[in-house]
Amino acid sequence: MVSALENKDEKLMNLLKLKQAIAKDLAKSGKVIKREERRIELPKELKQRKIEVSNVDFSKVETLRDIDMQDYDAPDYVVIRDLEKYLQREMDVLHSTMLKGLLKLLQLDYESASRLFEDMAVGGNSKAAYNYAESLMFMNYSKGAVSFISQFSKTVGADVYTYLSILEVMTYFSISWDKMEKILEVFANRDTPMAGVLRMARSMALGKYEEAKNDYSKLVRSGKYKGLLDIYSMMIYDRLDDKERATQLAKILINKKQHCCSFVHSSTILGNQNLPLDKFPHCRFLRVEIAKKKYMMGAMNEAMKTLEPLMKENDPSALALLGTIHFSTGDHDEAERVWMKLSETVPTRIIVGSTRMRSRANGLAKKLLNEKMLVVEEGVTTKMEEEFRKILRDGMNPDFRVDHVDIEPVRLFFGERTCKRISLEREG
Repeated sequence: MVSALENKDEKLMNLLKLKQAIAKDLAKSGKVIKREERRIELPKELKQRKIEVSNVDFSKVETLRDIDMQDYDAPDYVVIRDLEKYLQREMDVLHSTMLKGLLKLLQLDYESASRLFEDMAVGGNSKAAYNYAESLMFMNYSKGAVSFISQFSKTVGADVYTYLSILEVMTYFSISWDKMEKILEVFANRDTPMAGVLRMARSMALGKYEEAKNDYSKLVRSGKYKGLLDIYSMMIYDRLDDKERATQLAKILINKKQHCCSFVHSSTILGNQNLPLDKFPHCRFLRVEIAKKKYMMGAMNEAMKTLEPLMKENDPSALALLGTIHFSTGDHDEAERVWMKLSETVPTRIIVGSTRMRSRANGLAKKLLNEKMLVVEEGVTTKMEEEFRKILRDGMNPDFRVDHVDIEPVRLFFGERTCKRISLEREG
């Protein structure tokens, strides 16, 4: 009879074999960049050594999420400099190894980071396993990340960081709201700042802004995730039509010009027309907003080209807009195909209604008269045409919008440190 200890040893051996297989797979696929080929360009701010410090207590840091919890919008160059200083006096070997791995992640040296995390991960450290999986994601090897985390959960058992890792993979590589929501429900009854923020993200994604507002009131007292909560609060006020408060917050956040999430979301609320995609090419939300503006100006091909990198992620907002562009240009079959794909990714419905004034570009209306909900299914565009004809007979202007679960609040939880490390230019 096999003892429990022997069984555990066998599982750990399987985890070790998987880690070795992942390393071979990475080398074979060419995803690993040789150290001498990698050039980590430090920003001018770091070279000049500006006097700026982060609000991060590194004794409480074991993952990038711990950094975000303490100082969500601290620039990487500041965190890197402060972490290097801290490591000069850190005496604990295990913690020092973990922090060195995080430093490599921040410096974009993902291969070295993975090597620092892998032994601790194979040994059963769940935070190291999360970091190891994240380093694989940053190398655009989501398959390896999923395989490792799945085997880790069978070997050691699932915990918060196992679920967090799977949520991160799905957010950036394989969006499926049904699965994402099940993971978010794991955090529903936990009493931690991280769980509270993820509850808020879920409520906002579902359009339940009053629920999110209640969670915000509790979370803000914890003093954690301040930068993220400011963005969430601004978004909630905007969605609840409290434009005055949303604008007040936006005018503060827009001053954080180096932090993508703060700057882009506040710019959108303030109606800034000059959104800098060249400065934040990794921002999924920004790319959709720019595509919307191009669509409204009638530059359909440019709008579709702007959305193209988001198709590999099945980004819901990008799919919704792409379908809208196709419908507006008369390609109803392609619009239906795109919206059907969207509905397989997140819950989706099309709202048809009327307006007194004719819109510059259909499909972006936030409010309509006599709204009617249509299920996204085969023949939905034919039903839309029928509703449009009825509205025209009544002497009104037909319009519509595509309502869907918005994963941006979940993406904001992982923040710019993650978004800019998972390339939109990857293959497949």
